[in-house]
Amino acid sequence: MSKRKRLSFEEKLLEALTGTNEKKEEQTLKKKKSFRMLRIDVKSDDGDDVNLKIPLEFARVFKGGKIGRVNFSDKGIDFDAVLEMIDAGADGELVNVTSSDGDIVKIYIK
Repeated sequence: MSKRKRLSFEEKLLEALTGTNEKKEEQTLKKKKSFRMLRIDVKSDDGDDVNLKIPLEFARVFKGGKIGRVNFSDKGIDFDAVLEMIDAGADGELVNVTSSDGDIVKIYIK
């Protein structure tokens, strides 16, 4: 069993002034970032619509660029490059393509 140490007002003030609480804040930020989502929206001219929302941690599942019947390389999208952009910390809209067939593909992080 672990005992929780109760901090006095002075210790809390000292902690706030010296920044020893920064590690806790960094951990909180990391947790918040981990819930970012990869969104993939495909609107096909044939009437097929794909609206996919997955946690960024699972984005590697689509390595190779194929989701069901949708092959991103057929639409001119290098999905491995998208994964590299994600690894580099990209945010917001990553891809917005309208093909000559009228298909629309949007990939973004939200």
